Amino acid sequence: MCGIVGFIGNYKKFSKTDLVKMNNTIHHRGPDDEGYYIDDVAKVALAHKRLSILDLSTTGHQPMFSQSKRFVIVYNGETYNFNDIKIELEKEKKYNWSGHSDTEIILEAIEYYGIEESLKKFNGMFAFTVFDKLNNIVYLARDRYGKKPLYYTIENNVLIFASELKALKQHSLINTSINKEAIDLYFQLGYIPTPYSIYENIYKLESSSYIKVDLNNINNFEIKKYYKVNTVTSSIYDKEEALKKLEFLLEDSVQKRMLSDVSIGSFLSAGIDSSIVTSIMQKYSSQKINTYTVGFDTKEYNEAPRAKEIAKYLGTNHNEMYLTQQDVLDIIPKLIEVYDEPFSDFSALPTMLVTQFASQDVKVMLSGDGGDELFAGYTRYSLANDSWNKINSSLFYRYLYKVGCSMPMSIYDNKIFEKLISSYTNRTGFVGDKISKLCNSISLEKGFLSSYYLLNSVWKDESIVRNFKSSNFISNIILDIEKMDLNNYESMMQFDRKLYLIDNNLLKVDRASMSNSLEVRSPLLDYRLFEFSNTLDTSMKIKNKKGKLILKDLMSKYIPSELMDMPKTGFSVPMANWLRNELKDWGYEILVYGKENYADILDFDLIFKYWDEHQMMKRNYPQQLWSVIVMIEWFKND
Repeated sequence: MCGIVGFIGNYKKFSKTDLVKMNNTIHHRGPDDEGYYIDDVAKVALAHKRLSILDLSTTGHQPMFSQSKRFVIVYNGETYNFNDIKIELEKEKKYNWSGHSDTEIILEAIEYYGIEESLKKFNGMFAFTVFDKLNNIVYLARDRYGKKPLYYTIENNVLIFASELKALKQHSLINTSINKEAIDLYFQLGYIPTPYSIYENIYKLESSSYIKVDLNNINNFEIKKYYKVNTVTSSIYDKEEALKKLEFLLEDSVQKRMLSDVSIGSFLSAGIDSSIVTSIMQKYSSQKINTYTVGFDTKEYNEAPRAKEIAKYLGTNHNEMYLTQQDVLDIIPKLIEVYDEPFSDFSALPTMLVTQFASQDVKVMLSGDGGDELFAGYTRYSLANDSWNKINSSLFYRYLYKVGCSMPMSIYDNKIFEKLISSYTNRTGFVGDKISKLCNSISLEKGFLSSYYLLNSVWKDESIVRNFKSSNFISNIILDIEKMDLNNYESMMQFDRKLYLIDNNLLKVDRASMSNSLEVRSPLLDYRLFEFSNTLDTSMKIKNKKGKLILKDLMSKYIPSELMDMPKTGFSVPMANWLRNELKDWGYEILVYGKENYADILDFDLIFKYWDEHQMMKRNYPQQLWSVIVMIEWFKND
């Protein structure tokens, strides 16, 4: 795993100076080695920071040339089926391999098959740039599901790219004017979605895509999709057939991701996804694998005891670290530095700490990322589906919903009413808050998927960004999914795959892990498992409010059900309470600073209304308030 930077095109100060500054900024992504390539005639400059995982020798050094010297590459990632591709290539011609890195195989595949056919063969996570010296063409590519990042921009006829924004900003031509449309999307989603970045004219390359740049006409570059996910067409209804296929694919995916020339481990929570990955790793390992988990003093956020029991059953070399509240609070200032852009997922904080913990022993970790989006694991899926179906089940419920939502929300804060609702729903506290969220989310006019989006959006329909450009970005995604004519559960999974998975979960893990020079591999994100998931009947994924059904069935082959049949607590922090207590004074000072300096950008009257209601415990607004605090801190440090 590595970091890449570079630029293409002629400008007055074309030299190694910009390249070195950019590359030094991402030293954390590859502290083991670095390399530079500059073609003063073609005006191509490439640089690489290396985290040595496969082929630790100098034969794995980058930038790397193909055997014919026609192609030169800088590559960030792992292609797990490179040995299979190597065998294919050797059937066609004789090669004198200099080492055993996947980079060498990638280069020869591109030379033999061409860029697009090669990309279709690669099974892995990657972002790379390759220069075809014969045809004066440069390609920038990103993997199928956007595991590895790649930012790019064009300034003064120069295309500049980097693995992280902080590196891109080091180039002398870069203009960093703020993108208000991206800010508004951030306050809706809690992250900035691809292809946007926080800056105007700086973009993230979309997943499953590559850019073709003709050096004779850089401004007219082409962006092409090389892979489209197969449509959701239920064709597997037999449970035994499905389990057999899932087991084969998952075990093969895990084994491919265990290939490494350095020490390797696994994140182990008490959840299905990490447990099944860890189980398969231990099954195919000749020695005890290293497992890592973090625990919390707060019981409702602590899965460490259960993870320890699972590790004991599997016989792993288990490592656990109990995080204090202070540990998490102390890492907050580093959040902006690591993520470059505003990013408001609370779980980024413990993720940064657990990757830091694991990196003390290993260089490669396997994770369970992707299981929720593939096999309907989020509890919000049932909540959204059931709420929508209930309200639409009869004219009476539709009328009751409309009348209830037309009343002042303050009426639901009455203690008598709260007891009445709590006795019916078995949920205590913040009843008015819950009803308010429901009323602000379900849109009978816009449809189910729009309601699902609103249910999970941060600031709902209340924009706090002043004078922003209205965006059709999210509505277009919803429209595209609606055209697929899926059931509610499949629609929600598609929505999360397009947005939440790539730009929240995968981005979160990449930045946290790479800031600690740690590579994280995700077996459940093998594209073959995505395609398999799309062939499964929905009832094998979720039924009667229980998700990941087929994964749970397979899990029973590895771990006894009594160790797994407990609800997950999640991997987050008690931000709502912190903003009323430990972070109250700090948070308030940041909001005051924001009002004094950024009132032309954000609506602080609305923000402080939310702050006051949160402090008085009328409402629960941790996501909304944290998103603003992160944004102000980003403004301060930009």
